[in-house]
Amino acid sequence: PGTVRGYFQILEDTLLGFTLPPWTGSAKHRLIETAKFYLCDPGLVRWLKGISKIQSKTEEFGRAFEHFLINEIRAYLAYKEKREKLYFWRTSTQQEVDLIIGSMQVAIEFKAAANVGIYDLKSMIKLKEDQPKLNRLLAVTLDERPRHLSQGIDIIPWQQFCNHLWAGKII
Repeated sequence: PGTVRGYFQILEDTLLGFTLPPWTGSAKHRLIETAKFYLCDPGLVRWLKGISKIQSKTEEFGRAFEHFLINEIRAYLAYKEKREKLYFWRTSTQQEVDLIIGSMQVAIEFKAAANVGIYDLKSMIKLKEDQPKLNRLLAVTLDERPRHLSQGIDIIPWQQFCNHLWAGKII
């Protein structure tokens, strides 16, 4: 285990990857406490897997979409010199929210699909039940127009999300 951990540390030290730690503060749910690791570039991941082109509407496309947007948020935080920590939230029953910013200021789910509805965002509802002080719930999607769901989740197209991020309206 120490050798593998050392290799991941080398990737982080050389800025070729980063670890996204899990959120561990839950009174209601048993949470997964294993971190996620991302290589710096989703294209590198694709190359390592031997995939020449990512097809839309595939699991690989969804992972690349999430990876791209997490990197965009990390770039924003670095350029703006903001010290917000990033986490993900996953229960032992595999309910997961892709990104938590800071101390539950913003929770974000990335969905590489259009017409996303509450059924696609059940994990966010569970997170809100677990963390009632959660300030903002966002679903970043391939939808063409932003929408607000009655459960308090804002659905926002990814392009608009990036514009709002860099305008300082997200964090």
